[in-house]
Amino acid sequence: MPDTYGAYAFFLTKTGNENKAVAMPFNPQSDTFDSEHAVDLPTNLTDTVRTPLASPDGKYIYAHASSPGKGYILPLNTATGKPEDPIIVETPTSHGGAMCLANSNTLYSTWGGSKIFQIDLTARKATPRTTEVEWIYDMAVTPDGKRLYVAGKPVDQKYSLEVLVEHLDSQDKATSVLRDSTPGTKYFYLAVAQAAAGVQIFTYITTKSSSFDDNDDKVIVIDDSLLKVRKTFSVQPRQNTGGDAQYETNGIVASPHGDAVYLTALRYKAWNEKVWVPYLWVYDTATEKVTGSFFPDTLSNQMTCAPPTANKLYISNSGNTEVVTFDTAKNKLGATLKAPHKGAMIVGYKKSG
Repeated sequence: MPDTYGAYAFFLTKTGNENKAVAMPFNPQSDTFDSEHAVDLPTNLTDTVRTPLASPDGKYIYAHASSPGKGYILPLNTATGKPEDPIIVETPTSHGGAMCLANSNTLYSTWGGSKIFQIDLTARKATPRTTEVEWIYDMAVTPDGKRLYVAGKPVDQKYSLEVLVEHLDSQDKATSVLRDSTPGTKYFYLAVAQAAAGVQIFTYITTKSSSFDDNDDKVIVIDDSLLKVRKTFSVQPRQNTGGDAQYETNGIVASPHGDAVYLTALRYKAWNEKVWVPYLWVYDTATEKVTGSFFPDTLSNQMTCAPPTANKLYISNSGNTEVVTFDTAKNKLGATLKAPHKGAMIVGYKKSG
């Protein structure tokens, strides 16, 4: 029997000084929101909910959130449609950070800083582990659950970015696989693809959007079997010609089967008029070539999830209610949806196999 998929849309709503996380069923076949069965996630948040992740077995979706001094993992049971009690982690930093799932029972999370928490989702227990970067931007775990890739600023400050590999199945010291020293503040995002050529780690690097320079935004592909850089290429050359082609990334994700990688960014088309144009970039992992660059009509600038099905991707913007669909089978933009709230994060989960 082929896989079937369900999905939930997550929102962060605000009433007065209270931020509330809301989860709402979403039908990826008809692209419809089920407002009638929306549920509140049980916590009062002071920071945004990060893009949630579905467990490999499809039983839960986990959201990542925070308030001062505390980190939250918010479980949503997909069978009942009900949230369960949050897993609370005492953390000295509670801004930014990332999470990734090694399997249906083990989650890695960070709320900034240099501390990673390994969370046993069944026992609801968090075990801290310290890594050798002073501020973690993103993490990704390999499909076999043996290696955790960590991207952040190195402690010694000799480089702008370092990507370390934590060996989860041994006591071996972390391996440094990438150091980048291009000047300028950067944002870093990771995605893992189980590609035809083996497991590949995609690292997206972008310089600070407020500064014009001659540095290209770039993607660096790391070969997991060799723990070495496989390929580096520019996503789009920057041009210091009146402000055209300035970019800021919002995310990078791989398709469920690893055959494609998708990246969203903002194209600063007219810096003097502050005109941003959303941009979607598609990379084929088999041919190792860019197969498309797309500009959605609406201002949809945030990648929110991997495709809920094998043939659809959803892109949304935190500032409005529009969600752009992308047909991954036909490699073309689809319909624009209207969500009930701003900043919809649509997350798919596998219902059966």
